Amino acid sequence: MRRARKIFSRACLPGLVFILSAWAAGCAPTLAAPTESQSALVIGRVFVNYARADNIWRFPAGAVAEGILVEMEKRGTRDLINALTEEDGYFFLPNIAPGVYDVRRVSITTVVPGASGNYGVSVQQFAIPAGTLVFSPAPGKVGYVGTVVVDVDDRGFTSVREASDDTAATAYFSRKWAKSPWAAREMIPLRAKPAASQGPRL
Repeated sequence: MRRARKIFSRACLPGLVFILSAWAAGCAPTLAAPTESQSALVIGRVFVNYARADNIWRFPAGAVAEGILVEMEKRGTRDLINALTEEDGYFFLPNIAPGVYDVRRVSITTVVPGASGNYGVSVQQFAIPAGTLVFSPAPGKVGYVGTVVVDVDDRGFTSVREASDDTAATAYFSRKWAKSPWAAREMIPLRAKPAASQGPRL
């Protein structure tokens, strides 16, 4: 697996607060309604478990689920689509176009203190091996693709695995979006092919 990538930039606190506030307001939980009878909704889940003792990148220790940027690639066209995870690690892709999609990368952004009272933004990216989580939207249905778990051990090695928790996903969706037009549609599993890999130290 590729080495995780870190991006760091500095910004003054007032400007950073404004940017983060605007981002939060624009990313309040919403779920677009179906645009037609055959529109599909895809649901997935991502966790990052960080156990490295030195934590040199100021990465939050333990399990991270909310605010993870998930990047997917459409096979054949290489078009990229993005989604942000909610508090329990779930992401939603409403009205996604037909095709075969592959989750390729997840990223986590953290705010860290810098010099002279300034603050910066640190972004850590994890490549997802091709084939770990592949899915095709089901026309007219809600499809759950499974969960991607990224583990970073105490030595800095990363591994990626796929897990399924259909019951938990159904319960979360029913609770969170019970009033959405999507709730009336059948929810089915879109099983991904399990895969695992281990990468070099970070």
